[in-house]
Amino acid sequence: MYRCIKCYGELDTAMVCMRCGFDNNQNAGAFSVSVDTPVRRPHTCPVCYGVGKVEAGFYNRLNSKTWTSSGGEIECSSCQGTGIVWEEVAA
Repeated sequence: MYRCIKCYGELDTAMVCMRCGFDNNQNAGAFSVSVDTPVRRPHTCPVCYGVGKVEAGFYNRLNSKTWTSSGGEIECSSCQGTGIVWEEVAA
């Protein structure tokens, strides 16, 4: 059995979540987990708020009191652009 990357609900045979309806094929199963793996709970990324991207220059401003942005967005390094971070839960 595999779990949804969004809500950790059960997936049907087409890799679509039976709880939230998310199509887990969008990520080719890269983030789906088997029940044999440690239990992990998904959370919305606190850095990008689940968007997966932050303003260009965002990480530079953490090291400086002033920063400039050339505009645009870059991938969030906290969630690798997925918008989801995982917390291991004791089984």
